[in-house]
Amino acid sequence: MTPQEIPNAEQLMGLIREPRAQANMEFFFKGLIWPAPEAIKSQADKAAQANVDLMNDTVGWIDGVLKPDLVAPDLRSRLRAARAIVSGQDAFLARYKMEQTSIQIVVTRFRLHFVIAPCGPSPLAAMHQFLQLYQPGDEHPWSGPWQTGQIGALTYGYQPRASEADWRDSIYYLTNGQAVKFSLKKIAVRPGGSGGVKSIIAPTEEAERNWFAAKP
Repeated sequence: MTPQEIPNAEQLMGLIREPRAQANMEFFFKGLIWPAPEAIKSQADKAAQANVDLMNDTVGWIDGVLKPDLVAPDLRSRLRAARAIVSGQDAFLARYKMEQTSIQIVVTRFRLHFVIAPCGPSPLAAMHQFLQLYQPGDEHPWSGPWQTGQIGALTYGYQPRASEADWRDSIYYLTNGQAVKFSLKKIAVRPGGSGGVKSIIAPTEEAERNWFAAKP
């Protein structure tokens, strides 16, 4: 399947800027707005782009979360590294269309953000359709209680958990009914259900913002 290009000016959720929100709700909008091509070009980080470990880890996370039929065969060559590009954070970015499904991918140091359109009948149905929620060896189907609410015309949802065993427990969604955005933390699925963030660095806002500036 050959990926198709998405026009640069097209915003999959129809917004041209992040809505105003309380500080504790801003996370829902990170990775929502696709940057202008000139911004991606001017803020490109050639060192991060050429860093094999960063690229392999980024591709590995995308492969492990998105359903295989949504992962572009040429994903590695499509990913672009740019400094301070997503809400002031360093990130890898890519987007494309697979048949009738548009996929926008933003990967920061500790999180992944996917915007997918169209989103189908509901955010939860879309989550099961597009993400690899079920892992080999799961004794019970993955599920969780959801807290939902509204931010303007957008609906959000998340699982109110005291602890997160893996990335599936950390999913946040945001939708306008036509597209859906999923955001999640880089918490590896591990045997026995014990999770851990794939980094020895504490996942602070500053550490995530300066991912490419960090020393190896």
